[in-house]
Amino acid sequence: MTLPNDSATTGTSGQVIATHLIGTKEYQVVMLADDSGHLVQTLPSYTFFIKTSAGAAGKIHFDLFNATGSGVSVEMRGLWIMPQLLAAVTGTVSPDFDFFRTSAVGTSGTAIPYKSTTFPNLSPVDTNNAALPAALTMRAAPTGGATSAEALFTSYVTQEETQAGAQLGQWFNVLPETAVAQRYIAREGQGFKLVQQTLGVSQNFSIFGIFTVV
Repeated sequence: MTLPNDSATTGTSGQVIATHLIGTKEYQVVMLADDSGHLVQTLPSYTFFIKTSAGAAGKIHFDLFNATGSGVSVEMRGLWIMPQLLAAVTGTVSPDFDFFRTSAVGTSGTAIPYKSTTFPNLSPVDTNNAALPAALTMRAAPTGGATSAEALFTSYVTQEETQAGAQLGQWFNVLPETAVAQRYIAREGQGFKLVQQTLGVSQNFSIFGIFTVV
């Protein structure tokens, strides 16, 4: 880590501005803000990981719900759907996964705990982050609730281990990454869910996600 090595004053009140000497010139140090209005990479961030989720047609792999009274909004920053390439498969098409905004919390399935030592798990990126509000909950494989409010997008995930796409899929964020548009956000009374619509072949998936709260 390198901190600015100099400063200058400006304005009638003599505010101090950080600068950095490169060669023979001083450059003003700039800190960027994102579309939330916060400095880049300073928003409290949280991850979830479902290590083993069995593939099935029509299955909800997870739902994340921000109930009324949470006092926060949830911004999705990343979502990775990874086939568990532990056994060879052949002759398969890529099953499709649909991402929805929801209007009700999921029920049954497995409640995903916070800061557990086993998977599935919800974790803060920085342990100094505040604990998530109790009204913000997540479930793996819910079998009820999680009412669809809007269909957002579809992603097709290859399962053929001999294809480069299957091996590289663990690093592919299926959410749109853009500097010119908003992120998907769940306000109070809203949530998200991931639904596998077609089976492909019988295979487990691991699912990793990252979100911020504002």
